[in-house]
Amino acid sequence: MKTLLLVISLLLTASVIGFNPLRNVNSSVILNSITVADNRQPGDSIRDKGFKHIQLKNESDNGKKQFAFIDSVTGRTKSVFSIDENNPYKKRYSAYANPDRDNYFNFSKKPGINEFIPQKKAAHYERVIKDATVNWAYTNYAINNNNNWAVVGYSIILNEDNTSLGCQSELIVLNKNGNPTVKIKNEDVNVNGVTITDDGKFLCFSYGADDEYGTLLNEGYRIYNLISKRVVAEEQFPGQYYNVRPITLFNRVYIIITRGGGYHDYIVYDTKKSVRYKYEFLPGPDKQLKEFTEKGLVIIDKNGISDTIYYAKDFIQENYTSSQ
Repeated sequence: MKTLLLVISLLLTASVIGFNPLRNVNSSVILNSITVADNRQPGDSIRDKGFKHIQLKNESDNGKKQFAFIDSVTGRTKSVFSIDENNPYKKRYSAYANPDRDNYFNFSKKPGINEFIPQKKAAHYERVIKDATVNWAYTNYAINNNNNWAVVGYSIILNEDNTSLGCQSELIVLNKNGNPTVKIKNEDVNVNGVTITDDGKFLCFSYGADDEYGTLLNEGYRIYNLISKRVVAEEQFPGQYYNVRPITLFNRVYIIITRGGGYHDYIVYDTKKSVRYKYEFLPGPDKQLKEFTEKGLVIIDKNGISDTIYYAKDFIQENYTSSQ
């Protein structure tokens, strides 16, 4: 059986006092006894043969990040994409890099609420929107599994007196030649984790925000068809759901949800068949998740014996429209 150990797209993000864009996030995802991680450092990729199409590098000693797009035969750099300089909020609000927080930005201009959040988008927040100004923004970025696509997400936060009142984000997808192929503007959510399928057709990101005063935006995810540039799936979760992480394998989108009571929900979007699969799993001393395969998820017991839970037979299934 063809198998593939879980590989999560590179995710770099952070949290600050008074606002936590992603609860309990770090650079690796712990799934029971399995560590799903991408340990790449600037200059690395997961390509095994030849030169890497896309590399994450530091621009200089200033610590700013850039994507370098490499000729896989000669190893020469064809182009670079500065994550800092291409920040869409840089010119709009005079954003500048925060010297004390990697991937964070401060603002010289302070846009107000009417400029920032359309009133039609304000209703989905858990908190009452009032007058406020934008205080800071952050970025995260990913290189996909086959090293042919890169995506960067820019999020901007509306904040007043350490209370988060709204958020907004933009994403830019780049191909292996460094050319932007898709730009997405979200007027109502931030970007926590982001991933893209190996064929470059589907992008998924998670969102959700809280701070010391409670929840601003419930955890959730949104899947875009990058051909039609439309949302094909979205789901938001109530408060007991506290961690939503997207990854891509086999040109499918996987949503890994950890919630109260130790339960894990695994949601799989088969983008070719337009079928959504879901399975609830409670790990424990006697059983743990080992890996995902093309046919299902593999569970291993305390004696080292593996069993496959099949998507087609054991998961709850429903159709969805992946091409809308």
